[in-house]
Amino acid sequence: ELAELAKEFAEEEAAYLEKIASNANDEETDKDDNDDGLVDETSNLTDAQWIELDRSLRPVKLALVKLHKLAFRIIHSTTIVLPAWKEILRDLRLVVSCMPRDVMTRWNSTFDLLEYALKHQKAINLVTQQHELGL
Repeated sequence: ELAELAKEFAEEEAAYLEKIASNANDEETDKDDNDDGLVDETSNLTDAQWIELDRSLRPVKLALVKLHKLAFRIIHSTTIVLPAWKEILRDLRLVVSCMPRDVMTRWNSTFDLLEYALKHQKAINLVTQQHELGL
């Protein structure tokens, strides 16, 4: 299962890196993206540094992918996973709520997802331990 998640993530990442590479030499894009005078520190990294950066970020990326999939399953499985999630939240005396989705077009949604996951870590552990839910 982890290999499947990693494969999906690698495909998304490859598409993203290809997009970045196609824009790397576009000076017009650089001018447009640098409205605030910010400097892209990653542009000065060597290949070895890029590899090390990628290797160090991989656990974070995999955790985010797992949280994305869990949030999707909770929201879209209204007859199985969602009732189990709500029951777990009630048992833990937490406010019954759905996990926020991380949406590319919504600013700060990754932070919202991570903040929610940290506050509801016990509930996430309990729901993912229920193998009959298929998570």
